Amino acid sequence: MFFYIVENIINSVNENFGDIFENSINSLNHIINDEEINILHEFRKLRNKYVHKDLNQYFFENDGILYSLSEDDTALKIYELYSEKIYNILAKIIKSSYL
Repeated sequence: MFFYIVENIINSVNENFGDIFENSINSLNHIINDEEINILHEFRKLRNKYVHKDLNQYFFENDGILYSLSEDDTALKIYELYSEKIYNILAKIIKSSYL
């Protein structure tokens, strides 16, 4: 659910729901810096893996530890690692769209 919320917010700020998520992220380069764009791309790559039917073949690496995407604990770990960063980026994007 977190993946879809992030994608929908970014697309709504861009006022474009027809574009691919990668292009939507890249179009934010006048609002957010390269590091923030890279964080969103890392997040996008994880989202892409999650939409596949066979999650057993995909893993997420953090600090040299591989986490299977089929495990609920992995989703919690991803949320723990990304939620604050993503929240701050989204707040910056949304704030700039109202200025």
